[in-house]
Amino acid sequence: MPSNAGDTILLWRPLGPVELELIREMDMRDFPLRLPDQPIFYPVLSEEYAIKIARDWDVPTPVRVT
Repeated sequence: MPSNAGDTILLWRPLGPVELELIREMDMRDFPLRLPDQPIFYPVLSEEYAIKIARDWDVPTPVRVT
């Protein structure tokens, strides 16, 4: 954790394939709104944990939401 108020904390956002495709469609400049089955924004402090969440929690066969 940062020791000073000006320090930066890197947060990881676990993404499923549908979210990643939406981000690509926005030229990697923005995050899409949460999908209907995502009640909260869930940033984490570790890349390893973000990968685990994206791999283990996301739906294996995504359905495109428009």
